[in-house]
Amino acid sequence: MENALEFRNVKKIFKTPSILFWKKSQKKEALNSATFKCPQGQITCLLGPNGAGKTTIIKIIAGLVSADKGDVVMKELKTGDIGLVTPNDRSFYWRLTGWQNLDFFAALHGLKGKTKKNRVSDVLNDVGMYDEKDKPFRQYSSGMKQKMILARALLGNPKLLLLDEPTAHIDPPSRKQFYQLVTENFIKKRGATVLLCTHDLFEATELAQHIILLHQGKVIEEGDLEHIQKKFTSSYTLVIDFLSPPQEPFDKKYKDRIKTKSASSMELAVAEKSMIPGILEDFLAMKGQLMGARTKEDSLYELFDLIEERIS
Repeated sequence: MENALEFRNVKKIFKTPSILFWKKSQKKEALNSATFKCPQGQITCLLGPNGAGKTTIIKIIAGLVSADKGDVVMKELKTGDIGLVTPNDRSFYWRLTGWQNLDFFAALHGLKGKTKKNRVSDVLNDVGMYDEKDKPFRQYSSGMKQKMILARALLGNPKLLLLDEPTAHIDPPSRKQFYQLVTENFIKKRGATVLLCTHDLFEATELAQHIILLHQGKVIEEGDLEHIQKKFTSSYTLVIDFLSPPQEPFDKKYKDRIKTKSASSMELAVAEKSMIPGILEDFLAMKGQLMGARTKEDSLYELFDLIEERIS
């Protein structure tokens, strides 16, 4: 698969001047040889805690700041091919209507006349805001404002959409609608590429096909969720649901593998899936009444704990 974007050993250091003239300015390394790729036509997620360097990467791609070292390769992309969505955007005019705001921003893209009118109408329909177009921007809810920010990002028909914590201040129902908008109207309809920055593990799991783990300006690992799970875990979780538990010798035999146990289920860590039939045979042989069994992948929350342990 071709890559829409590649970072190659990118470094960025910010300097903070001291208020005391005899002291040197402080340096903060935001990116340390960051290297990753964004596959074409997919949602790639930059995942990491606050301060990991996610927003710095977005700003470099958007042309708002420059890298100190390294290369940023964007295949067949120009500045006008990039759309940017950020939280707490204050560049809209609150007394103007939604239509008037987008009409103004469309003019900044060089659109005129009927072309401009059609483009504004199209993006409002895309984000489900056409019926609200004549309301002043100040009357919009947080979710509606975020939809308008996305609509503005779509005015230039971008090939790459940058989403920097796009759902940080909207409620769960609006957040779900936003996910659908990005997936349906941008990826499926337009066949473009999305780079999503978030520290929300659910958001990353829900949206991304490609995940980049970022920690203190360094890329720890990248790939799909299955690849990352295999990289940082060495066992599977077997979930056994039962009507009645097996006799005590079962617990003694598997005491080092039982992770949790309740009145109707237990979870066991298994190194290989080939071990599962033997465990279930023991369960039945020791008078357990089995309802069902399944394997469970570690969630990103569990993976983050493992990653933090390994890094530290």
